Formats: sequence, C-alpha cells, structure tokens
Amino acid sequence: MPQAMVQFEDFGNANAFRLLAQWRSRICCFNDDIQGTAAMTLAGLLSAFRIIHKPIEQQRFLFFGAGEAAIGMGDLIVAALVEIGVSLEEARRHCWCVDTQGLIVKSRENLAEHKLRFAHDFPHAPDLLSAIRALQPDALIGVSTVAELAFREGVARVDPPESLPELVQSAMWEPQYR
Repeated sequence: MPQAMVQFEDFGNANAFRLLAQWRSRICCFNDDIQGTAAMTLAGLLSAFRIIHKPIEQQRFLFFGAGEAAIGMGDLIVAALVEIGVSLEEARRHCWCVDTQGLIVKSRENLAEHKLRFAHDFPHAPDLLSAIRALQPDALIGVSTVAELAFREGVARVDPPESLPELVQSAMWEPQYR
C-alpha cells in the first residue's frame, strides 16, 4: 500500500458521498468539499460561540444549500454535538438545509440520499426567507452555488439573532479577538 493520501475534489454530489463512503475505511482519503469546508466552518462557529458565551448545543443552524459542503458541515456539527453528549437524533435537529426546492423536510418527495438525514418533520418552507422566518436560526451559512438564489435584500433585512450584535462588537473592538 502506498504511503499517500487521496484527495477527492469536485466529484459532484452523487459521486462524492459514494466515493468517500466506499474508500474512507480502506485508504487514507479526504474530500475537501465535504470534510475540509466542514472543519473550517466548525472551527469558526466554535470560536464565535466561545466569544459570545453561548454553547453550540443551544444553536440552530440553517444551511443555504444542501450539497457536499452543507451536508459535510451538518455532519461535522452533529458529530461535535454527539461528542459533548447530545443524542444523534437531537443533534440532527440543530441542522437544517434549504435547497432549490425549499426547506428539506420529510414530506418532500424524491430527496437525494445525502439529504435524508437532515429531513425533518416540519412544514415545508418554499424558499430561504420563509425558512428563516419559520426556524429563526442562530447561524445562516450560505453554500449554494445557484446564483439567482443567493442572499437577497429580504434575507439581509431579517432581524439578526440577539447574539449577532454582541459577536460583531466583540470581534471589532476587543483586542483579543482581532
């Protein structure tokens, strides 16, 4: 066996999840879209929540996108929550996704396999703005590649969570966070 790591990059949803599942227990491999983006995002979130003194297990995450990056982030956040004692089922309830058809919920038909673990028993919201209003997430993470669905003015005008001004103030003015 060669002393090397295989990095999967830009394989598309259908292949990326399948290849990673197929090879991860047999060879040293890594998918940057699924695992690398997730690691950096979780690190940023944990740092932000430490700054505002709010534990990750009290946060709700909404991913704008439901591809490799979003599902990878959701999986890693779930793993972090499980690591601190949250049940798998409860940990998944902290993570929500919106794709081109709206909020990922159990009542939707023909969901791709990789989205099923984040399909919740909740009323469908047809778009990002209605999902934000229904869920009131603590963190909104944009990873959609569909330009016409990008954050629009209505999304930017939604009232931020109570913690956001505190986080921004800390990051801007307190020297230990610069």
